[in-house]
Amino acid sequence: MLGVLFGVLLTLLAVDTASGQNQQLLRTVAGIMSLAVTVFYLVVTVYRLQDVGWSKWLGLVVLTPYVAIAFVILLMIVKGKGVEPHEAEQADTHRT
Repeated sequence: MLGVLFGVLLTLLAVDTASGQNQQLLRTVAGIMSLAVTVFYLVVTVYRLQDVGWSKWLGLVVLTPYVAIAFVILLMIVKGKGVEPHEAEQADTHRT
């Protein structure tokens, strides 16, 4: 949802507006939204790195332009060390 709002905002920035104040406001909001998306992206990447068992500091790799694409694809391919869904259900039934 945030990505859709960000796209709409960037489209509005592309349209030439007569008021410079409106343009500045749109740029400020776009910057804040861009920062929010970046922080969310880093958090999700760190959670995935923990799942795989790699260092959390590798999350900073996603800030580099072209390396980030290959790194995210690698994270999608690597199997995590998380609990399988059927094992989680068995653990829940043993608790009660």
